[in-house]
Amino acid sequence: DFCKLSTQFIIAECCNELCAQLAEVRALIALLPMGPMRLVMQRRYLNYQKWERIAAELNYTWQHVHKLHAKGLNSILERCDRMRG
Repeated sequence: DFCKLSTQFIIAECCNELCAQLAEVRALIALLPMGPMRLVMQRRYLNYQKWERIAAELNYTWQHVHKLHAKGLNSILERCDRMRG
């Protein structure tokens, strides 16, 4: 049935797109040095954890988790800028 095949194709394309985006996120996080900043980014963007859970499990304050997150984003942006030229 054409409609069923079309729907399956769309789902497959969405899955491929999601996998590609996830690989890109993994690669960007891998630019960070091992440590708390990278761990926060992994838990947020790869494990889809809420800020409160990250803070509780790492034994950090909510504010500290956000500082590490901001530092991680800035670090990734700086690395990408340097790689571009």
